[in-house]
Amino acid sequence: RHRNYTPPQELIDHYGADSVRLYMLNSPLLRAEDLIFCDKGVKDITRKILIPLWNAYSFLSTYADADNWSPTEDSLTKWSVSEHPLDRWIVSQLHSLLEKVSKHMEEYKLYLVVPQVLNFIDDLTNWYIRLNRRRFWGDSDKESTVSNDQEIAYGTLHYVLLEFSKLFAPFAPFVSDRLYQNLTEGLTGAKESAHLCDMPEAQARLIDTDLEQTMSLIKRAINQGRSLRQKHKIKIRQILPKMTVIVRKEKDKELLQQEEALLKRELNLKELFFTTDEAKYVRLS
Repeated sequence: RHRNYTPPQELIDHYGADSVRLYMLNSPLLRAEDLIFCDKGVKDITRKILIPLWNAYSFLSTYADADNWSPTEDSLTKWSVSEHPLDRWIVSQLHSLLEKVSKHMEEYKLYLVVPQVLNFIDDLTNWYIRLNRRRFWGDSDKESTVSNDQEIAYGTLHYVLLEFSKLFAPFAPFVSDRLYQNLTEGLTGAKESAHLCDMPEAQARLIDTDLEQTMSLIKRAINQGRSLRQKHKIKIRQILPKMTVIVRKEKDKELLQQEEALLKRELNLKELFFTTDEAKYVRLS
């Protein structure tokens, strides 16, 4: 009654209905608790979810146009035979997300969906696409053709975005439908709208928990390495002689050692050491 809030129509005109909807879905209101409505929360949803998601689609469409690649029935199934660990990881993450969202929806815990979606979009944009960027460039010596690995990379990203648009449709109906229609343009047999599709179901055979655990460890190691660089004001382009990664479990150490090359490249290191001897490096007080 005090009008101490921005009129909803103004928020929708400025940020879009999906941002307002997602903000409310992620609010204490769905737990029957009080909410202090904040315009910044709506803005953050736009910045952290909708813009990165659209940027992922823009990345795909920009490179696909440059290479004259378009989805076909054959190319859309190539992701299923990919042996690239990052392809298998993002597909596994997608199906783990499908499983979690389905569980939350059945229990009417919709407020748990947005954090899961936020984590997935971060994995897709800041990890899968960024670490995979070179695969989309292709081979500069063969400009006229798209390599098989390139085709698999395009097919995987297209598949993940398409399935995600169906999953996301109940929560962000407008952006999801636009994304779906753009991704299915020219495809025979595609439904007219994401809202006419069945909700995608998780496939247990595509979920690789060991691979997800490995990538989780890699992400933590890279983030901590970057934080240390930032703390000591050492830019990422300055190569460092070595870094030591401390883990508690021998299994975690073995998983990280398998991706040593990736860690060294991401953190710009000459050497990388792994240890489970916490007492030697860590002092608890």
